[in-house]
Amino acid sequence: MSPPPQSGRTMPLLSPWRADFPAIAALQRQGQTYLDNAATTQKPQALIDALTHYYTNGAANVHRAQHLPGAHATQAYEASRLKAAHWLNAGESGQI
Repeated sequence: MSPPPQSGRTMPLLSPWRADFPAIAALQRQGQTYLDNAATTQKPQALIDALTHYYTNGAANVHRAQHLPGAHATQAYEASRLKAAHWLNAGESGQI
């Protein structure tokens, strides 16, 4: 077992996923580490991009609207359910 780090020294937090989180990288540049995930979890760039696309191209509820943004939201929602059902080996997407 290795000894604990000495005062004034830091241990790098290595993870292949850290680079996907821009806020974590910004904090790291300032010498900070984010540990308050119980309050707010930092978001990966893929989620930020998806939300930006959703809000800039017409946000809508699924299975309720008769307009194009609603149809797009419903298609994306159902595609996600199919993908999750496949990953979880569910019998059908309705189980998700």
